[in-house]
Amino acid sequence: MPNMAEDIVEHAAVHYGKKIAIIDGEHALSFVEVNERSLRLAERLRDLGVQKGDAVAVQLPNSWEFAVAHLALARLGAIMVPVNLVYRQKELSFMFSFAHVKAVISIDQWKGFDHAEMMESLRQMIPTLQHVIVVGRRKQPDHYSFDAMLTGNGLSADHGEVSPDDPMMMLFTSGTESDPKAVIHTYETFIPAHLHNGQEYGLTGDDVMLCLTPMSHMFSLPMILMGLYSGATQVMLSQFSVERVLDAFSQHGVTFCVAAPAHLIDILKGTDETKVYPSKLRLVLTGGDKNSGLDGRIVPSAFPL
Repeated sequence: MPNMAEDIVEHAAVHYGKKIAIIDGEHALSFVEVNERSLRLAERLRDLGVQKGDAVAVQLPNSWEFAVAHLALARLGAIMVPVNLVYRQKELSFMFSFAHVKAVISIDQWKGFDHAEMMESLRQMIPTLQHVIVVGRRKQPDHYSFDAMLTGNGLSADHGEVSPDDPMMMLFTSGTESDPKAVIHTYETFIPAHLHNGQEYGLTGDDVMLCLTPMSHMFSLPMILMGLYSGATQVMLSQFSVERVLDAFSQHGVTFCVAAPAHLIDILKGTDETKVYPSKLRLVLTGGDKNSGLDGRIVPSAFPL
């Protein structure tokens, strides 16, 4: 069982080749393309001075860009700091300062809020934050375009060795009672256990995955590497709606879905009991909530349909 992201991406590129790895709206990336884009982004990040052990924050919706950023940082040995899209300057200033974030990869705007402007404000406040990389429209002349960073050559062979015991990511707890607490995962603590979970779920190259919970959260984040290793296709939905989910089920033949109980309740409430909805769904992974209202029962962690 591999314990390094680089090995997983290269394994996927060799074994699954031009098979589609990620579907995101009009974008359909093969396993080879995911590998190549992650290598190019890693090299451009290194050009900016991002090195092994540097912290890089990522605030993006579920998207192919999120997956490529995750893989590029892992290959470089940088520490990924995934943050939820709902976090604003108050939360992020604490997290970025604590983690000594050196660069941030952010969406330009989301649901009417200007994330690029917020990141510029944070850059003026936090001494370690040097670079803002924007998915979408670049407003500041010294911000970097994510798309433009995917050009040129990929990461060279002399990028430095990354060890399984090196820190891979820093996640923050919700901070319900005090400031959020930082949780460090190494490659060894993050990757092997989740690949074993993928085997437990029976993931294969015949599966089509869909995560409805944010990939910035530990619930869905491991699904990127799980999907790559198993050869499954991953469908990205940047925003949840019952209509979008049902369309994905029928259009792409989703077989494995990661969802919170609230998502499942909305789907049940948003469907017509008199209609038949075409679906190949075989497994749903969800959290436990005795108050979820799903038939009054505690929802198991994974259940077949």
